[in-house]
Order: sequence, then C-alpha cells, then structure tokens
Amino acid sequence: RAQAVLNSTRSILTNRRNVSEAKGCRLKQQSACLLDVMERSCDITADLSPLLQLAAPASAWMCCCRMPFAPCPVRNLEPTCVAAMVKHIGPLASAGERPARDELLGALQEVRANVVANATGEMCSEIAPVEPRVACNLASPTAAWKPERSDLACELHVWRAVSLQKPVEPSVLAHFGCPTPPA
Repeated sequence: RAQAVLNSTRSILTNRRNVSEAKGCRLKQQSACLLDVMERSCDITADLSPLLQLAAPASAWMCCCRMPFAPCPVRNLEPTCVAAMVKHIGPLASAGERPARDELLGALQEVRANVVANATGEMCSEIAPVEPRVACNLASPTAAWKPERSDLACELHVWRAVSLQKPVEPSVLAHFGCPTPPA
C-alpha cells in the first residue's frame, strides 16, 4: 500500500505547480495537508492555537488553499474543504479556549473524511482511507500515530518530500515501513 501511495504521489505531482489541480486527483493535496496538521496536533510540546487560526502560517485552514501552506485569495479556496473546516474546526476556533488534543485530532479527521469523500479523479483511490481513525501515539517521539496506520504516515511523508521538498528522517520511514520518497 505504501508503494502505491508513493507511485501515485510521484505521478500526480511530478512537474506540477498547482498541486490540488494536478491531473489525477482533485483534493489529494488537501487530504495530505490535513495529515500534516493532524500529526502536528499530536505533538505534546506544540501550542494548538495556531493550528486553528484562520490567517496563521501553517494553520489547518491553509490546507484549503490549492498550494501547500501558501496564502491564497478566497476565490482559490477549495469549497469542499472550507465547508468541512467551518463545520468541524470553526467551533473549536471560536470556543475561546484551547481544545483538547484528541478533540482537535477528531475534528481534523472529520474534515479529512469530507475531503476524501469528495475527492475526484482516477488516482484518488491512492489516498489512504479515512477508517480506522487514529489516536495520538504519545509514547513515541518520532511517530504521531501507531504503526497500524502506516498508510497515513507514508502518504504524509511522501507528500512532504514531493510537494514541500522537505527531507524525511530515515528513522520515521523505517518505523512505518515507508518506501524512500524520490529525491
């Protein structure tokens, strides 16, 4: 499964400037971006507040933009993503108090579920499934989720390597059994 995610990500994202409109799967970028925010929500040292703020760099709301973590005008937001964010993240962001980590992770998974359900294109079958849901793996400093969801971890790390051109630690790839992303 991890190799299929890698191959799909390579074929969709190679030489693409606008990731969310890449031939093959509309909303794949949003799905992977939400995985990134889900992982960061499991970091016990992280302040969760910036993840909820509409205009904060690398907030969950930025996942609705077409390019990874790049500010975008309202007309370039993915409507499906925005609607899911308003429904599930909006109440947490406006509550005035910091949400519990598991509450935020649950809301992010609901947003991703809406995005995945509305993803269209022949390559969308390569998006890791929504179920089973994940819980934070607070016992591990290198893995946000338990190894049972290695498909999510591999999709996330391959997306980071390909879309964000961010190096991935070999120990993280080994922990989840992920293939090495393309250089």
